[in-house]
Amino acid sequence: MRGVWFISTIRSLHVFCNIIIKIIIIVIIIIVISIIIMIIVIIVIIVIIIIIIIIVIIVIIIVIIIIKMIIMIH
Repeated sequence: MRGVWFISTIRSLHVFCNIIIKIIIIVIIIIVISIIIMIIVIIVIIVIIIIIIIIVIIVIIIVIIIIKMIIMIH
């Protein structure tokens, strides 16, 4: 009886370990994916900010040029 109990215990432990390993792998994958998504989001935000800054600078330059032209005409 003890031998059978020992074998069944080892089998259940093996199954338990497999489940734990699968859970750990899934958690690691989720963490990696979330980190990648965060990095992509940060990059996108930075790019958007840079584009906005460039647009603002261009608009300011255009406005200054227009104002100078108006001043020159007057």
